Amino acid sequence: MPKHEEKSSKTLNEAKNLVIELENELKHARASWSVYTTGNGLHRQSLRELINLSDERHTFDHIIRSSATMTVLSLCRLTDFDKPNRLTLSKLKSLINPAQYIEIYAENASSWHSEHLEYGKIERKVVIEHIPKLHSQVSKFLKSTQLNNMRKLRDEALAHRQDLQSLRPTYDDIELVFKDAHHIVSLSSRLINGKSWDPKDYIEIEEEKANDFWDRFEDGMKLKYASENPKSPQ
Repeated sequence: MPKHEEKSSKTLNEAKNLVIELENELKHARASWSVYTTGNGLHRQSLRELINLSDERHTFDHIIRSSATMTVLSLCRLTDFDKPNRLTLSKLKSLINPAQYIEIYAENASSWHSEHLEYGKIERKVVIEHIPKLHSQVSKFLKSTQLNNMRKLRDEALAHRQDLQSLRPTYDDIELVFKDAHHIVSLSSRLINGKSWDPKDYIEIEEEKANDFWDRFEDGMKLKYASENPKSPQ
């Protein structure tokens, strides 16, 4: 294999594998965030009442803090600065530089429908049009204020114990980071691996799983404390 073909193949395989890793990291982040948000939801009033009447406050707080912490750490890993062996969006940005690599992904897309040449041409056109847009979106996202605040929280309070010198990211900041990350990772999956998926689908799945977890947590508390405290919520 000629050296330029070998390099192209290596770049393509690296990008394909990286996108899968980014998908997994984003799913981990979303799972943690779902546990945090559903546990704190307004419809969990009965759970809060149970906790206030029990000795489970420490356990509940620990789960909430842990899920919030894991959310921030996962999102920071997903978006960390590019260094050797780091599987991040920064690494993806370097691998999809349109000036160097766009033809690699265009040729890859052409082969997705080998039995239908017209489909291959359409896919090739889509990739050529959207890879530069994706590269630009990643660049903009990695410089966002919301993401910068999250990194500072990780550096000042989670990775190290320092006096906080910056504003903590808000709930809305984190949701905005998720929104942009979901769009970028799902688009990357579409353009590089030819795999289409809607972020809303697995967001809903993770929320269902998290709600089921808290339902079971609450049911277990009811069984444990109902006989001891008749006034506890049923």
